[in-house]
Amino acid sequence: MNKPIDIVLPWVDGNDPEWIRERNEAAKKYRIIKDANSNVRYESWDNLQYVFRGIEKFMPWVHKNFSGDQWAGA
Repeated sequence: MNKPIDIVLPWVDGNDPEWIRERNEAAKKYRIIKDANSNVRYESWDNLQYVFRGIEKFMPWVHKNFSGDQWAGA
């Protein structure tokens, strides 16, 4: 591959009170099944640094990395 690409990692802070409020409102509005939207999906495993290191080492064609909070305007 000769063209550089960008990578977007969708990420949220599962402990952010504002995000939790918005998530709960959306779950009610769209009738999201509770088991399908479990808190475990949003836990922080403190492993993003390894993801970024792996991209840097094994994907030299990547132009720029974005995490969810960067492209969401946070």
